Amino acid sequence: MADDVVRKVVGYLRQIEKLAEKGDLDGVLLEARLALRLCNAPSSSDTTADAGA
Repeated sequence: MADDVVRKVVGYLRQIEKLAEKGDLDGVLLEARLALRLCNAPSSSDTTADAGA
């Protein structure tokens, strides 16, 4: 199970690297959020929204 998560996160990181080289910041943000969700970690926008509630 953990190996699958690590492989998926590495895949997201590789995609993030490719998107960053192209300057696709929206794509980078999307992939980063997917990787964070896979790890059950909140993104900064999730924690910021919680702080305002």
